[in-house]
Amino acid sequence: MRAQKGLLAALLRWLAGVLAAGFLAAALLYLAPGARVDERELDPTLSEEARAALRAEGAGRGGLLGFYVDYLRAAVRGEFGDSRTYGVPVRQLLEERWRLTASSVLRGWSAAWVLGLGAALLCARWRWSAGPFTAASAVLVSMPSGLLAILFFVLRWPVAGILAAAVFPRVFRYTRNLLEAAAGSPHCLAARARGVSRGRLLFFHQAWPVWPEAVTLAGVTISAAIGAAIPAEALCDVAGLGQLAWKSALARDLPLLVALTLVIAAVTLGCNMLAGAAASLGGERRWRA
Repeated sequence: MRAQKGLLAALLRWLAGVLAAGFLAAALLYLAPGARVDERELDPTLSEEARAALRAEGAGRGGLLGFYVDYLRAAVRGEFGDSRTYGVPVRQLLEERWRLTASSVLRGWSAAWVLGLGAALLCARWRWSAGPFTAASAVLVSMPSGLLAILFFVLRWPVAGILAAAVFPRVFRYTRNLLEAAAGSPHCLAARARGVSRGRLLFFHQAWPVWPEAVTLAGVTISAAIGAAIPAEALCDVAGLGQLAWKSALARDLPLLVALTLVIAAVTLGCNMLAGAAASLGGERRWRA
């Protein structure tokens, strides 16, 4: 019963976060100066009736709150409206582009974890190897995602590499700190005193006990990879959700931007929620053991 209540509370927090993110995106664009001015009104061939229809379409019913409520009602049915920029249903654009972004995010995130966790394990096993990885991490963590995207675009490297470079410092620095903290714990000191081999000490006494914290970090780094995908795809002109979000913001395409915000918020908050639940479950089992 207690677990069910906790799950329900987590789902309600997730839903509230998604709805709040969508409303903030709509408010920022809806209330911006000139946001409800449609460039199609400049067409000299339009009649006054057509211009009035365009103004009514841009204003929405009932102001900002009315627009958002109507939008959510349609979104529940799988209808996100039509894009003013592309002239096609928003749902079609999302279906066409989400696979490319998902592939880039998963490949970049996986590469960052393989490299970051591998480097942290090497540093825990051989302390002399920490210098190059620490220097690379410091350089990458200080570089904005946009600058990384420009560099990778000039070198013609894939977008997944940009995301890996953006996520790697977070994985390496945090997992290395976890392993170093575990190395000084009483059970590691006792295992070392009993003559446990260095490999077994590293994997079973340092790495394994900290996996709940690593799972939490996994969810956070997925959010970081998705956030880095937006400037990366926009600057590298990759036809994914990041490029779509950038162009919809520039064109003040309200239905498209709100749909993208809802989708991205749902994925990122969902990953964080699942990672937190897995970490809590792992920590509870470890405490009972």
